[in-house]
Amino acid sequence: APFQTTVTISGFDPGTTISSATDITNICLDMEHSAVDDITITLIAPSGERLVLHNRGGGATVLGNPVMDANAFQSGTCDWGYGSAPSGPGDAFTYCFNSGASETWKDHGDANWNFNCYQMPAGDYLPVDNYNNLFGADVNGTWTIEIEDVSGNDDGYLMGWTISFDPSLLPA
Repeated sequence: APFQTTVTISGFDPGTTISSATDITNICLDMEHSAVDDITITLIAPSGERLVLHNRGGGATVLGNPVMDANAFQSGTCDWGYGSAPSGPGDAFTYCFNSGASETWKDHGDANWNFNCYQMPAGDYLPVDNYNNLFGADVNGTWTIEIEDVSGNDDGYLMGWTISFDPSLLPA
């Protein structure tokens, strides 16, 4: 089953909805994982609209500093022995999804990972889906991040996440 975590947003006028790609300024995840190709990440609005941030792809690019063979980054191989899964949280990097970014995780990973140990830089990335998927979504209410890991031979950790809205949506 996918992992889900929520945050409840309040303080906006009742009936305030997402109507522009810039209404959400950032969706930031503090996380690590040993293979970006294994995971799907979705933002779910209080009213049920869904925005896929990442849907597999990008090779075995790592996020943050996951717990792996201590020499993985030194040797450039990411070889931690496929017989035993890493366990325990590593060090998170902050990855933000917003409409001003230039590429998705998949695009960045595919362009840079070549069967060596490549680490996704912290920073801004595009979601897979277009923000118009969220048009009409209520701003107030419970927002959910859903992460699904389709591989059992590794792990990852979400240490926290935030969602930021355009301040112009706040009541006057």
